[in-house]
Amino acid sequence: VFGGYFKYCIGITKYHGGPDERGVFSNIKIEKVFAHNCDGPRNPLTDMTGGVRPIICQQGYIDVDNLTISDCFREESETSQPFFVLDKESSIGTLRLINITQKNLTGKPLPFIVLDGEVKNKTEEDLFEI
Repeated sequence: VFGGYFKYCIGITKYHGGPDERGVFSNIKIEKVFAHNCDGPRNPLTDMTGGVRPIICQQGYIDVDNLTISDCFREESETSQPFFVLDKESSIGTLRLINITQKNLTGKPLPFIVLDGEVKNKTEEDLFEI
C-alpha cells in the first residue's frame, strides 16, 4: 500500500449491527504500508475534511485474536494523527508491531500508537520515530 490518504488508509471496521453484535477477526497481517495523511478537500457527502483518522485503525466493537503490522514507513507532514489506533470497546489478543518507522515533519507531537481498547499481549520490535 502506497500513497496519501484522505480519511484513513486501512480500517478494521464493523459496518453493521449494534454494540451487542461484535465483529470477530483472526490472524490479520498488514505489511509494506508506505503512507501518509493528507488534509484534502472537504468531502461533500460527509462534510468532513481529511486528515482526521490514523493511517491504520481498529474501530470499536471488534475483537481480533492476532494482528501483525510490519515493514511500514510513514513520513508525515500534514496532520498529527497517530499511525495506529485501537478504539474503545475493541480488543486484540496479540498485537505485533515490527519494523515500523515514522518520520515527523509536522512540527507537532505525532503519536505512534494509541491503545484505547484492550491488548492482552503486545510485542514491539524495531520501531523508529525520527
